[in-house]
Amino acid sequence: MMPIHVVAISGRQDAVEILELMLQKGIDVNSKTMGDMDTVLHLVVERCDVRHVFPLVLKIMEFGPDLTLRNRSLRTPYDLAIAKGYYELASVLDGSMTSMEAYTFYRQSIGTVYGTKLIRAVLESNEELIVNFTKFGADADMLNEYGNGAIHYAITHCSISPLRTLPLLLNAGADANLRDAEGDTALNLAIKSEKLHENGELPQIVELLLDRGALSTYKDLDGNDAFALAQSRNYNDIIALLKKKRTQHVQRRQAQSPLESRRTHEKLRTVEARKEEENRKPEAESTDHIRQSQQIPRSVNPQEYLIRAVLEGTADDVQDALGDTNAKVKLYKNGLTIMHHIILRDDGISDTERQRIIKLLIAAGADINAQTIKDKNTPLHLAASVNQICSIEVLLEHKARYQLTNQSQYTPLKVAEYNKHEEARKMLEEHAKKEKQRMVEASRKSGSCAVA
Repeated sequence: MMPIHVVAISGRQDAVEILELMLQKGIDVNSKTMGDMDTVLHLVVERCDVRHVFPLVLKIMEFGPDLTLRNRSLRTPYDLAIAKGYYELASVLDGSMTSMEAYTFYRQSIGTVYGTKLIRAVLESNEELIVNFTKFGADADMLNEYGNGAIHYAITHCSISPLRTLPLLLNAGADANLRDAEGDTALNLAIKSEKLHENGELPQIVELLLDRGALSTYKDLDGNDAFALAQSRNYNDIIALLKKKRTQHVQRRQAQSPLESRRTHEKLRTVEARKEEENRKPEAESTDHIRQSQQIPRSVNPQEYLIRAVLEGTADDVQDALGDTNAKVKLYKNGLTIMHHIILRDDGISDTERQRIIKLLIAAGADINAQTIKDKNTPLHLAASVNQICSIEVLLEHKARYQLTNQSQYTPLKVAEYNKHEEARKMLEEHAKKEKQRMVEASRKSGSCAVA
């Protein structure tokens, strides 16, 4: 091995900096080891821990390595990444991204990897791991399959005092107003917690959250915000704390954009929210979309512009974004493809507009059967989970594979049944019957053909 190879797999904390110095001095980035014919890129992908491999790969990519070079086993770095299950890394090594795009993708991918681990660490009340995962770049706002984040479990499940865990999460970028599947923020959950009231920590926790930007105006599914929750429990000390900033909170909520928090689009939509959305006046809806469109700066890179257009904008914004060939519809963001994100978007978008966007993405080559990295859910699974009839309709029209199973071995129909979504269940069941009938007819016609 040459020194560059030794440094790359040494595990040193300053390996990236040393590697950069060596490459700047003219060492060949494509130089191979004598035995296995590995380049430095091969070695990094094959031997380094996932949390170290991305920064090293990104630094090597800056010096233009030949991504097609194969080692003695005839494998490219891309092949090795696929073999190890580093699918996000493989997306960087297939040559489709610039260094800047790869860096942005790295931040998102590593955030997903350690965001999942962070939630588990909070559930297991492991403070050491909580500290480590926030340092590794965990996405502190990530929601799990139940629609809950680390900041929610810090209140409801973690045995460590929230006075210790909340600062760690908030310093790591957690949104103090992140809402769970029930619409609750950490502030709401804290007020609902009898344990925190009984042990006397509640006033300090409420004050901590308020100081870090928590609003008292977010309502749960029962229509109660933090102020109402405190009043119903006669928590006069908490009411006094909330009153100090109540006017300011109301004004902030009124001034907010349709996206209540930066992760609202990832929350599951309730049937009630969907019905309310359908009853909105077209004029008001149109105005909202104009405002959303104006909020997306065209100066961002093509990929980010496409993502933001799908998450915040109109079908026209998406069509505009798809006009740039550098905008890719098959990349993953936070473990989901762009098709998953449009299904989970929850900002008052109309059914018609959502269908237009889905059709545009499909026409641009988006995979309608793509599965989430963690739970293997397709867009059809997600649409079934939130009773999103408009999306189920257009996905089935475009031949989405309705029999695919997720990690729990559930088909979209099973997901709809489990969540008691009758509309979705009926639509999927009817489609399955029609497909079965069509296959029987095709088989019958094929069997009855005679050769003259």
